[in-house]
Amino acid sequence: MLNFNGQQIIDYQSPMADSSRWRIFQLRPNDIVISTPPKSGTTWTQMICALLIFRSAKLDQPLGTISPWLDQKVQSVEQVLAQYEAQTHRRFIKTHTPFDGIPYFDNVSYIFVGRNPLDQFFSLYNHYKNSDRAAIEASLGQKLKAPFSADPDKYFQQEIAKSTGWHHFETFWQAKTLPNVILLHYSDLKSNLAKQISKLAHFLQIDITMEICNWLSTFASFDYMKENASNLAPNSIQNFWQSNHRFFHSGQDGFGRDFLSVESIQFYDSVKKRYPLDMIQWLEHGKSTHR
Repeated sequence: MLNFNGQQIIDYQSPMADSSRWRIFQLRPNDIVISTPPKSGTTWTQMICALLIFRSAKLDQPLGTISPWLDQKVQSVEQVLAQYEAQTHRRFIKTHTPFDGIPYFDNVSYIFVGRNPLDQFFSLYNHYKNSDRAAIEASLGQKLKAPFSADPDKYFQQEIAKSTGWHHFETFWQAKTLPNVILLHYSDLKSNLAKQISKLAHFLQIDITMEICNWLSTFASFDYMKENASNLAPNSIQNFWQSNHRFFHSGQDGFGRDFLSVESIQFYDSVKKRYPLDMIQWLEHGKSTHR
């Protein structure tokens, strides 16, 4: 299995996920792969894809059942592969695996969604606070490491120092000019959702009018998704969350800097200097010209 670099795909392992499943997953022509760091707009993008494919917000199954996280260990590899294999509609596959861990085919579409790392962290912090640790451990059949630090600054500095999220973005930034790769940004989705739906439809070669995009944007709005969290939040059927509604915490944009200490912001500013300026500017602000 080769990735976009023409090299063997890289396997990523964590207590929650095993990306080696990509080695046996059979991608089909016209499949859509949604690959994002956690809390960057994954579920949002899945919902947009569902709306574009089905032209309806009335899903006959929970969104996480239609588009399960392929790598997640909650289901056996046999179970999740069978779910996808049984689908006859255009499939949209969720993953948090970087692009160099995913098989590359020029007849498959790949979507990355970026988000300001400060906002992403705030969302991730609340995500972990809302999780039901006992339910997650029961589904995984194993104990997880000690809970994350309740101190947001300590947790932030631990997370932002890791290369995982930065590397994920870098792999897509390197591939951004490929015709079957698109980079969307959380801020752009927030500022003009209908326009971004239209942009994604064009990329996926789905014929749709702007009028329909405006209509679909109602069902991809934060308010609608929060109101329908029991059907749209991932792992809701496994009771992973203290509240399904709080999975969609606030949907705000541009506030992460106010949430952290001066020291944490200074640390973040020092870390981001390791990366190309144009890459960081896009990750922080969006407004991309990449298709």
